[in-house]
Amino acid sequence: MSPERALLGSVETFAGVRIIESPLCADVPRMTVNPDFARLMPAQFVAELNSWMRKRFGTTDVMVRIDDRTVAMSPIAVAELRSMVAASKFGGGVPV
Repeated sequence: MSPERALLGSVETFAGVRIIESPLCADVPRMTVNPDFARLMPAQFVAELNSWMRKRFGTTDVMVRIDDRTVAMSPIAVAELRSMVAASKFGGGVPV
């Protein structure tokens, strides 16, 4: 598998919207050091502060709108979407 494919994961369609499953959308820190501040500080200090903020504030999965018909989502979010569709009145009839 190419590195690009590993980052993108699968590409599916749901109700006409392309869903790109990407691990880059998973486990994203809720808070990080501002890049302007980071440029002024030693790299080790920034790394330690980012690590502390990750432990303190945690991480989240994000969804990124790429264009009007494409979004990138974490593997967990895509799995939840599939499960919601399967449990809906569509009975899994809508491709995800």
